Amino acid sequence: MTETKRKINKSLVDELTQRGGDGKAIIWDTEITGFGVRLGKKVPVFILGYRAPGKAYSRVSIGRADQISADAARKKAKVMIGEAASGVDPQAEKKARIGAAKAAAALERKQDHARLSTVVGDYLAWLKKKGRSSHHIGAARRYTEGRMVPFWGDRPISSITKDDARELLASIPDKNSSVKHSVYTHGRALWSWAIKEDHVEQNLWAAMHAPPKPKARNNWLKTKAEIKSFWSATGEIEEPWRSMCRILLLTGARRNEIAAMQWSELDRDKKLLTINANERGTKTRHDYFIPLVDEVVAMLDDVAPDDPDNSETWPSEGYVFTTTGKSAVSGFSKAVARLRGLLKKHGYSRHFRLHDLRRTHATGLEQLRIRPDIGLLAQNKISTFKNLAPSYLWYAYEKEIREAQEQWRDHVLECVK
Repeated sequence: MTETKRKINKSLVDELTQRGGDGKAIIWDTEITGFGVRLGKKVPVFILGYRAPGKAYSRVSIGRADQISADAARKKAKVMIGEAASGVDPQAEKKARIGAAKAAAALERKQDHARLSTVVGDYLAWLKKKGRSSHHIGAARRYTEGRMVPFWGDRPISSITKDDARELLASIPDKNSSVKHSVYTHGRALWSWAIKEDHVEQNLWAAMHAPPKPKARNNWLKTKAEIKSFWSATGEIEEPWRSMCRILLLTGARRNEIAAMQWSELDRDKKLLTINANERGTKTRHDYFIPLVDEVVAMLDDVAPDDPDNSETWPSEGYVFTTTGKSAVSGFSKAVARLRGLLKKHGYSRHFRLHDLRRTHATGLEQLRIRPDIGLLAQNKISTFKNLAPSYLWYAYEKEIREAQEQWRDHVLECVK
């Protein structure tokens, strides 16, 4: 190792920076004993050689020349020499400062990672990875990302208390009891997951009284006249809403099961819609088979793009109901608002929601004396059959399910004639 002595100043540092070095040569200052500069391969580094009382000789880095000036390094060297003389080890002090800085940075990273918005994002991603339905994930997003994050801000989730949760629930009007209960339910689920991820230690929601459950909304098209009013009203609304709404009534399917339907899921020859749970994220997390009556097939024929070679062939890809050609139909609020106006015109006075059609279908099957298990299978309510695979249930009861749908179709057509 080459060692020389020169006055360490800015001009020397500039010279050394231009020259470069091998990281071994050291130039010691002519005025301050122990103050030197090592010729780094890229940037000179200021150093201090010292001997604390009762300890061996040591060297400590003061800083790189591109981060601290020669004058500042000189002043710092004097301070460190004074500390060493008083028994304070500069090297140990430096290690302690670096350790404290690393610990603070680690704590900050952990807190940033455990901030509410980040935790909510990770939770929603986990739900998707677990195969939860798009409906469930959408609800979780609505009540966590849509309600909790705006209310509490991006604070660490561990800082949120029961009082904070009570304030959130109190901010929701009592008339919105369903929203209040859903916030509680999804909050409890989020915190339960956060415990397993070591973001929080306790589930604050579990230690609270749950808000009252909202009263069940038992609304459906209860009479033949109401079914006729619906059919007449949908006849005055534009596509794709007309066919989509009527198919919802005839199949009893969930809204998004029909709204996001793709041609690749349909088999015209078998008159069958197959919804893949992995691709669509069905509510039950199982594949779902919906038999199509002739009237539904005819509606799909009408909305299918024209094929000059074969009018009875459907496309192999793309969304069935779309206004853009690239994505599933959207704008439900506006469409339902128009439909409500038309329903009122045709004598239907109650507040209408698309889910009422699924209730109408379920109630209708009961009134037609369809076996309860077949009615449940027709609506993909398979939780009752815990020990049987959904595909087995479908193939085992396909004939009965089709007959049930055809009986319901006959009833609807009788109502609307």
